[in-house]
Amino acid sequence: GSRSIGAMSLEDRFELMRFSETPAAAKLNQVNQAVGELSVRWANTSDPVAENEVKTAVTELIRRRAASDPAAKSNPTKSK
Repeated sequence: GSRSIGAMSLEDRFELMRFSETPAAAKLNQVNQAVGELSVRWANTSDPVAENEVKTAVTELIRRRAASDPAAKSNPTKSK
């Protein structure tokens, strides 16, 4: 789940700030913008499970891509 920045530990806040300066963060922001617009349009259809379908499909796509991409393996992103 997502927590507000205020609820994060100081260490986590610094880590988030460091991450936000990386090329990976820039790529993540681009993807979030593109997918966000698409998922909102899809979720606004009459299908109540559309948003979850988008999330599942995108997650699966990223997992497959990361599994086959040597660069993704050699540079793991720390997550909690």
